[in-house]
Amino acid sequence: MRYAKGHKEATRDRIENTMLASLHPGQNRWIETNVRAAVYNLADENIRYLYNNWVALLPREADRERAIQGRLAIESRLAGKFAKILSSAPDADKKELLIALTEPAQRRADIYDLNSTLDTEAPPVYNRVGNDIEQIEFFGRSADVFSRALLPLLDSSDAQLRGLAWKAALLVRETPYKQVESAAGGAGPATLELTRRIDSTNDFKEITKAFHPPAPRPANAAATTSASVSAPATPRLDEAYFRAKVEPILKAKGEDGYACVNCHATHTRFNATWATVMNVVDTQDPENSLILRKPTSTAESEGVVGAKTTAHGGGRRWPKGSVQYETILGWIKGAKLQPESAKAR
Repeated sequence: MRYAKGHKEATRDRIENTMLASLHPGQNRWIETNVRAAVYNLADENIRYLYNNWVALLPREADRERAIQGRLAIESRLAGKFAKILSSAPDADKKELLIALTEPAQRRADIYDLNSTLDTEAPPVYNRVGNDIEQIEFFGRSADVFSRALLPLLDSSDAQLRGLAWKAALLVRETPYKQVESAAGGAGPATLELTRRIDSTNDFKEITKAFHPPAPRPANAAATTSASVSAPATPRLDEAYFRAKVEPILKAKGEDGYACVNCHATHTRFNATWATVMNVVDTQDPENSLILRKPTSTAESEGVVGAKTTAHGGGRRWPKGSVQYETILGWIKGAKLQPESAKAR
């Protein structure tokens, strides 16, 4: 067993080192693109779902702690390898690493716009990939290791390297996952210095805006929303209408190839079924229902300080006033499915 564990760790280490060694400029464009994506995938994790859902659903505290520590161990190993490149490799290789960590094309929010030019700069607003919308993030001691290597690059005389370094600062952004941050050792001196630099600059306002999580909602507002959403709905809405008219909307694929049911299948509050739909319906104020507000919202306000709009990790599924919107709204307002006999008459 020890041999097997050690063998797996050695193999993983060798794969990581091979990928990082392959990350250098001047290669065939397809090889370059694939290597960058591979390096990104080494460190990427569906952070929001990992800590809000998967870890949270583990039954025992010991299991939750083990899962957190397992992920932090991966971050620690990778942060050390990335920091070594950023500290001692040629500038060209540093740029390649930072591009891989911050600029994967599939993360661009405008990737589905056929008229967009993906070769130009884009603000740090990320498109969802499956359930994942957040980019790579390091916590605690790993964040400090990465920050220490990144700090000198913020003042690089090379404009491209400097810009990439500022974008990479988001990998140590502030986090709402306080338990994870505590388990990781908390923010270290290098991360705190990087935070100070972020907050004192006027040159990278989009980075500054995305660096801090949104301020907590007022307690009374949260209580009001919770009460309006989770209170039993009266009158009870028509199940036949839901299954005939609303359910097909939730099963229909959008432009990104996903349907609501695909991403919500593992959710506990609303899994896009009749059994949970009343958790996202407000019969007293139908247009305030989350089942309407979320699909008509974008993901752009996630992680934006002071955001006034509802954020939806899945992005906008349909616009307000669309057939989908009006169908669901009519159901919440009490529409019922008419029997065939009634239609005939």
